[in-house]
Amino acid sequence: MCRVVRLGGVIVLLGPTWDFPWWYPNSLRARMSSSLFRMKYAIKRFAAQMMGWWFGRFPFTIVNDPDCFHAPFVHDADAVYIVWTYEVTQVMRQLGCRLIYWEVDDRLLGHRLAVRLLKRLMMLLPPFRYAGSTLLLVFQR
Repeated sequence: MCRVVRLGGVIVLLGPTWDFPWWYPNSLRARMSSSLFRMKYAIKRFAAQMMGWWFGRFPFTIVNDPDCFHAPFVHDADAVYIVWTYEVTQVMRQLGCRLIYWEVDDRLLGHRLAVRLLKRLMMLLPPFRYAGSTLLLVFQR
C-alpha cells in the first residue's frame, strides 16, 4: 500500500483487532476451550508483544489452521492474522506513513471493575493505546 500511494495520499485500514494478549479471534475458538491452551497463548502473546514494544521484533502472529476449515462458519473464524494495532502503526511509520486519525467502535472494557481497571491501565501503555473491537486507522504518506 505504501509503495503505490502517492506522497500525501491516504491509506485507510478498518477491521477487527485483538490487542490485549488474552484476546483471540474466532479462528482459534475451538482451541481456546482448553484452559491450558488459553494460558499458554496469553503468556506467549504477551512476551511477543513486549519484544515488539521494547526491541521492535514484531510477532506478526498467524493462525495456521483456522477453525473455519473444521467447523461451521462463525464471524471472524477465517481470521489468519491476529492484528495487534501497535504492530500495524509502527510498521506503517517505518514505511513512511503517519497516523492522522484513529477510532475504535468499542473499547471492550467489560463489566467487572477489576478487569476495567486493568484494561484502562494497560491502555496507558503505547502497545495497548488503541485497543478495542473494530478499529479504523487512517494514515497519510
